[in-house]
Amino acid sequence: MTSQFSLPFTAIKLIDRQHAQYVELVNDLSDWFYSADFDTNSLGAQTEAVVAYALEHFDAEEFLMRSHNYPDYEEHEAKHQKFREWIDGYQEKTASSNVTVEEAQRLLHWLTKWFAEQVKVDDQKLADFLSR
Repeated sequence: MTSQFSLPFTAIKLIDRQHAQYVELVNDLSDWFYSADFDTNSLGAQTEAVVAYALEHFDAEEFLMRSHNYPDYEEHEAKHQKFREWIDGYQEKTASSNVTVEEAQRLLHWLTKWFAEQVKVDDQKLADFLSR
């Protein structure tokens, strides 16, 4: 069994529900990664659900920020864009060559670390703004 990934709550129901779904997808990916079924050739297909959900979540968050004239929208959206660019680069690289176990581990680490930092800092800042 692997250690499970979790995130703090922001008190924004929609965002917290989406974060919980993301966590579930990442934990499923982690369980698969450490299982006997793991195969680096299947990594792209396995990570697609996590990436697609993250992008859907970003769209919802960005809509929420624009709807409430969030003053730090551009800064927050730029961090989402950085995630999109990193994922695009990773997918481009791995589409043209075999993925090593180390690269797969790096992806899993990045999907958890980046998102956790985003929630703790930027999403909490958004939640504080919306609760006023």
